[in-house]
Amino acid sequence: MLATVLLPSEKEALKHLRYGFLYDKGWWKSWETKSPLDLDSKALPWVTYSFIDFIENRLNKNMIIFEYGSGNSTIYYSSKVKKVYTVEHDIDWFNKVSQTLPKNVMIENVELEYGGEYSLTSQKKDLKFDVIIVDGRDRVNCIINSIESLKDNGVLILDDSERISYQLGIDKLKEDGFKSLDFWGISPGLFYKKCTSVYYKNPNVLDI
Repeated sequence: MLATVLLPSEKEALKHLRYGFLYDKGWWKSWETKSPLDLDSKALPWVTYSFIDFIENRLNKNMIIFEYGSGNSTIYYSSKVKKVYTVEHDIDWFNKVSQTLPKNVMIENVELEYGGEYSLTSQKKDLKFDVIIVDGRDRVNCIINSIESLKDNGVLILDDSERISYQLGIDKLKEDGFKSLDFWGISPGLFYKKCTSVYYKNPNVLDI
């Protein structure tokens, strides 16, 4: 069998691939563990790095977030805001995640039925949210049913917003006067290009 001989330029490229941007962001750690982490093994949301860079210093301890879909993202957001409410449909994942969440997180398990109670969960709370994150199942209905749960200056974040299957929800946001800010790129441990979008009005809690 012939050995593969790399040119000096190829060796240099591989070196930067292994130890450059991807290393600094913790991409390789996420790849190896199959869990979104930064270089210090701290939890990250499974969204684009460009969005993480954007949101990093725009959250504050006065904010209350609602999140469709739970996991490392819940841990990440809870470290930056006052309180996180999150809903999870998968009972096994719910039981696992519940053991790792801090005290400022309120998590509940709601059975998934498209267009059912899961998508209505944000409406069941007796409060309005600064940020609503749609990153679970039944995303179109979650978008449509959570708009009225936002504060007047609240924002909605949709991950994987490039997917055509979510277009009806995006159209509803635009009909209601929301503008969009798209963050394209790769996410922790994943190769493919995707988009995480922020939907907002002016003024808004993120000072866009």
